[in-house]
Amino acid sequence: MLIWAAPAQLIFFGGLATGGLVLATAIAVGLSAIRLLPMTLAILPYLRRPGQGFLMQAFLAHLVAATNWIEGMRRLSTLEPEGRVPYFVGFGMTCLVVSTAMTGIGYGLVAALPPALAAGVLGLTPIYFTVSMVGTARIPADWVAVGLGLGLAPVAYALFGKELDLLITGLVGGTLAYLVGRRWKEAA
Repeated sequence: MLIWAAPAQLIFFGGLATGGLVLATAIAVGLSAIRLLPMTLAILPYLRRPGQGFLMQAFLAHLVAATNWIEGMRRLSTLEPEGRVPYFVGFGMTCLVVSTAMTGIGYGLVAALPPALAAGVLGLTPIYFTVSMVGTARIPADWVAVGLGLGLAPVAYALFGKELDLLITGLVGGTLAYLVGRRWKEAA
């Protein structure tokens, strides 16, 4: 339950199932979590309170994953400051428990599925994230980021292969979306 974002869980359960080295699995899980740093930096200002210690902030940071970040960014600004941490912890802990249980169950059951269905189930995660991003897009930069991500991903895959495609897409698309959003703000 200390590792709960889907990619990290897949790495963790995969490492356990294949008898991988514990240290190598831990390093791989840690590296997969680096992608959460920008989301954590964006959401923690909504959750910080005077007198809040480092341990509480580390706990709150641990609860950051794509779903919690999307919902937190959508809802936290509308809540009273004293209600933000309880909301985020409740939502995050619910996601943590459910995702941990379902990942373990799914990992155990995937071998029983026909290969085509198992591949289809894996496709649900990107569909879910795409629908979530579109559903929470509010400003032009959000829409630019989604559009660039969808448009640049196949180009980056063709140019850089599966090792760097998402990194390049995120860096180029995210940077361009940020610049468009900044320009849009200045023009308004």
